[in-house]
Amino acid sequence: MSDVDPSRTLRGRIKGYGLALRGQDKTFFVKYVRGNVDYGENDLVDNGDGTISDSAKELMWAQSDSGAGLNWEQALAWVEQGNAENYLGYDDWRLPDAKELQSIVDYSRSPATSSSAAIDPLFTAISITNEAGKSDYPAYWSSTTHANLCEIQLVCHENPLCQLS
Repeated sequence: MSDVDPSRTLRGRIKGYGLALRGQDKTFFVKYVRGNVDYGENDLVDNGDGTISDSAKELMWAQSDSGAGLNWEQALAWVEQGNAENYLGYDDWRLPDAKELQSIVDYSRSPATSSSAAIDPLFTAISITNEAGKSDYPAYWSSTTHANLCEIQLVCHENPLCQLS
């Protein structure tokens, strides 16, 4: 196991969820993988037309974001509108899934360390003012759902005393 590159062991994990649940440590199963050690390495190219291609994952991204904060329904409508308008010459845009979105994160960058968004510098990220009144960068929607949120919504739907905000 001494040949494992520690920087590669964190790639692909969707971060943001704690390691404890109801006061108990969460446990996870582990799978081995071998083969392509370049998995997770991007091959991003600025196409010069407002799009960025990642030939390693065969994805094309819009270089700019929506320019404004949107709720879930607005985000879906924004994508539909872009497709109807043939945004940047294409009509098959979609929200990225969580793994695709994570693939453009650049962990060497952050507002605190580089005064920039934690996203590959080929992308344009609008600066925002966060809840604390400080300069920051936005979060992005993904098409990936979270099972716990679905369970919470189902429980609340069945309980008239429960309200989601």
